[in-house]
Amino acid sequence: MKPLPPILSLACLACLACQAPWDVPDYSAIFVKDHVAEWKIHTTSEDWLRLIVDPKSWPCREGNLGPDCKSDEHCPVTCRCAEGTCVTHYVEAEVEVDGVVYGQVGLRLMGTQRRNKRNLRIRFNKFIADQRFFGVKRINFRNNRGDPSQIREALALELMRRAGIPAPRYSFVWVSVNGNPGGVYTLVQQVDRKFLESYFGEDFGNLYKIERGGNLVYAGEDPALYDNFDRRYELKTNEPTADKSDLIRLMRVLSEGNPERDVPEALNVGAWLRVLAVNSWLAGMDSYPGTADNLFLYHDDAGRFRPIPWDLNEAFGNYHGSSCDLTTDELVGLDPFAPTCGGERPLVDRVLEVEAFRETYREHLRNMVDHVLHPDAVVAEMEAMHNHIREKAHEDVLKEYSNQDFDAAFEKDLPAGDNPIRVPGLRPFIQKRDRLVRENLF
Repeated sequence: MKPLPPILSLACLACLACQAPWDVPDYSAIFVKDHVAEWKIHTTSEDWLRLIVDPKSWPCREGNLGPDCKSDEHCPVTCRCAEGTCVTHYVEAEVEVDGVVYGQVGLRLMGTQRRNKRNLRIRFNKFIADQRFFGVKRINFRNNRGDPSQIREALALELMRRAGIPAPRYSFVWVSVNGNPGGVYTLVQQVDRKFLESYFGEDFGNLYKIERGGNLVYAGEDPALYDNFDRRYELKTNEPTADKSDLIRLMRVLSEGNPERDVPEALNVGAWLRVLAVNSWLAGMDSYPGTADNLFLYHDDAGRFRPIPWDLNEAFGNYHGSSCDLTTDELVGLDPFAPTCGGERPLVDRVLEVEAFRETYREHLRNMVDHVLHPDAVVAEMEAMHNHIREKAHEDVLKEYSNQDFDAAFEKDLPAGDNPIRVPGLRPFIQKRDRLVRENLF
């Protein structure tokens, strides 16, 4: 069976965007698929050291989520003090993309310090307000950590998109910094107003990013009653003026409402069931169903939340964190009708307890395993991605695994044997997962 063409609903969304009153980014020029685009980043040695040497820089995120401060001296060196809070500091850099130069862009590092190959973010308008990269302000470089195949995030995003889910666009790129090889990265679209415009035809609602521990368990009407509400439910739009009662209302409905009657008024249930179906098939536990993490929720003009998946590098059964204590075998065998771990997940539990919603979820899975998630279709895309990046991946001296492991990762588990935290080989996972899900469906 050959992979299906892009699903019709995505084509309709694209046509809608063509008629939009805003400037539509040229996504085909940003996320190039016919070759591995080369991104050359140049910054001063001093600024690069400022980014990589400060062990305290990681808590300082965009927005008002960092430590309290009175001046810049009270903040990590990659942050600055703004209105009493440490906020992310970008250093100035120059970027050359396939020979085209963009000057005075903002560069920051993302994620843990303890890696040679760090996640990166470039903000094109940080120092030049009207500068854009084919219409976008920000772009993310994902380092494919913990994944010897280097394609898990891209493959998971591709499957989400084929299933008609608004998921970030992606491509593979080669990065160098100051002339030194940075390796193969997955370029991933920023979930921002441009993303909302392109998928939903609007951008004025509240966009929340669920961070680790954001389980959506209702604790009352006052955000102060929640443990680190602003950190776990990070608002990405309307920050100065937003009323966050919309998200608390969703929690209250999930906790106290009649789920069959009230939940559809607060949540786009059909969209959520699609995301949940694909995520369950992927056994992606670094997600809301697992770690209560890595999910965007957008409150649209109809008054309902729409889900947007994020951070899929640990999909295909490759989660080994403490928040979700499952072995590799348990992840491969995850029950698609009980696809959670680690505590209450009302966005899953309360929705799936409604028989009508559960049957819709079942129908989504039935359709997907015969089409976008059919093993022939998934393996064909896997092989295409493998061949696409193989030469560059072999040149990547900063990746966590050897070239032999990269090639083997598509066909067998690493390490071989019954290690409970091994990384599943992609083809074996796809085949086993298909059998398991079908057994639960038919």
